[in-house]
Amino acid sequence: MSMEPDWREALPTIPPGYRLDAALFTTFEPAQPELLVEHLLPSILSLNRGFESEPAARSLYFGELGLALQRLRGRITVISSPASVARERDPDAPTGAAYPWLWRYVAPFFTGAQSAAIQHAKLWMLHWISEEDSADGDDALLEIVISSANLTLASLKQQLQAGWRSLLPLGPRGTRANLSTWGPLPRFLEALGESAGEGATSRTQAFVDLLGRCGCPEGVQFVASIPKDFQRSGEKYWWGALALGKAAPEGRGPLRVQICAPFVGEWQGTALRKWRDCLGVEPANIALSWIDSLHPWAGPGSGGGWCLSRRTLDVFRAEGLVLRRLGYEAEGPASAFHDSHDLADPRWSHAKLYLLKRGRVRRLLVTSANFSASAWGTDDAGPRNFELGVLLDSEWPIQPEEQGFGEEHDVHTTDTVVKAAEAELSWGQALWDGEIVTVACRVRPDAEAPRARASGAGPSSGAEVPLKVEPKASRQWNGTVPWEDPKHPPLSVLFTCGEAMLEVPVLDMRSSEDFAQTPLPEIDPEAAQALQDALLLESYGALTLESEDLPTLLRGDASVLLSSGGGPAENYSVEAFTEARSLFLIVEAWAQRLQLAESRADAEGKKRLLADGMRLAELFHRRAETQTQAGARLPALLVAEELRWRLEEART
Repeated sequence: MSMEPDWREALPTIPPGYRLDAALFTTFEPAQPELLVEHLLPSILSLNRGFESEPAARSLYFGELGLALQRLRGRITVISSPASVARERDPDAPTGAAYPWLWRYVAPFFTGAQSAAIQHAKLWMLHWISEEDSADGDDALLEIVISSANLTLASLKQQLQAGWRSLLPLGPRGTRANLSTWGPLPRFLEALGESAGEGATSRTQAFVDLLGRCGCPEGVQFVASIPKDFQRSGEKYWWGALALGKAAPEGRGPLRVQICAPFVGEWQGTALRKWRDCLGVEPANIALSWIDSLHPWAGPGSGGGWCLSRRTLDVFRAEGLVLRRLGYEAEGPASAFHDSHDLADPRWSHAKLYLLKRGRVRRLLVTSANFSASAWGTDDAGPRNFELGVLLDSEWPIQPEEQGFGEEHDVHTTDTVVKAAEAELSWGQALWDGEIVTVACRVRPDAEAPRARASGAGPSSGAEVPLKVEPKASRQWNGTVPWEDPKHPPLSVLFTCGEAMLEVPVLDMRSSEDFAQTPLPEIDPEAAQALQDALLLESYGALTLESEDLPTLLRGDASVLLSSGGGPAENYSVEAFTEARSLFLIVEAWAQRLQLAESRADAEGKKRLLADGMRLAELFHRRAETQTQAGARLPALLVAEELRWRLEEART
């Protein structure tokens, strides 16, 4: 349970000796840019700095972050439900207006491209590779985190979450035997990519391939849901309530199920009976841990996360389900939610826990799935959500002595009845190739014709996108609009349909060479190029950039920060030798990285390193031009020629 006072401990961190090669994150609400830029990304990228608010330090941070993200462009992916779906479920969901440039580097995808689908799983997968070369090229790790936490600040700072984490060594190549140990997880990833539209499938498939390079940890089992439209023939028992029933402990005696989830969907008696039939459990053996109306989590300051309608409560009582009451601070220390939970902690539980008991066997499901028909499905009526959980041998982790609801306790209920209706604007996507913005969206069958407008940060701040309905899919509308301003790329497209609105970031599909011309984010344009060059030199060990160097960069270029060869005339030879040696060390550091990329067959990495080499050679030439003495110019010229020779060799 993530109950430590410092919520940042829940974020993944770099294993010693490794660096990030790729990452996949899933979340219900679209990822909040403030969480990524100010906390998550500096936690997983090999940066020398953290986020700072002081102007000079802030510029250095964003410059370094921009270069790090440029090197990982196309390798960090976030898949979520569209913002319109999230806001229908939660009107207070973040809008994502901050740091709009982030999505040029981190690719956001949204489920619903093929048919209505809600992405509710909370899965983090991170591929770490060694900083050093290894004999077989297999020194790599796969980190997997499955939890109840969305990628928002509120989810981590204001809520208690449950999660599971594993860090696994990867072999040099994938095998079918390894892949078969992961149960439904590979198919879950494939279906998720299919639902998220153009470009997402290859990204999820890359992580399926990584699963083939390691075996599932012993004693771990996955329970997942995917919408029925994505289920293949013969997969009925892989997903949702039927899969949970198959995962239940075998043996004699009745199955008992204990549930703690903050959101309970709308249940009809027939659907509830079908759900429990999938598990083979009697209603009296299903217990729901819930709160009373006086519990702190029931008040308006709790965030309003615990939701059970009065109508569904009546169904539970009529069907014979048992309600167990969670205690709270006023009742004393024995009522703590969890052994490590500080009673003064104001956060409310967003964890979703299911304990399956038969005889002495206990299996705990830590999952994203609330107790709803949308999450689990009911036999033939399959799930409507993407959900993911991990089943472990464990006891019930929260209050061991929950009490029943007496006459003096009112069950906390809400007046809101949550209906599983499709959003009017259920999906959207926007792509830019450097010349044309191509957009697509899906609407309800009864919706009016949608409109679209592309926006950017430059003087030409927007353009209407004409939309036409796709003949083969009457619910999908497509359109294009010219956009040829590389200095002011398009940032987002706003779709409107009646009163419904859906804003999606623009995916930048330009080549690496064209993308490299994009200005660094959050940086004074007058210092951007010099700062980028200085950070490049720093990344190869040439210097340590400080806030005090920014005024120098504003007056000139980064080459002036390299150590000078000045001094008395009789010392020119010594100074020249010292400078040549320091510059050659930069070239050697660059050459080692290039060799590592070639040994790993990393074509994109090699392309980026060749571009780095060209920029370094230009820097060395400019360095030579700043020297007034011919002897002082020689070291930089020699090193520039050496680097150009190595570049030619690498290209051939």
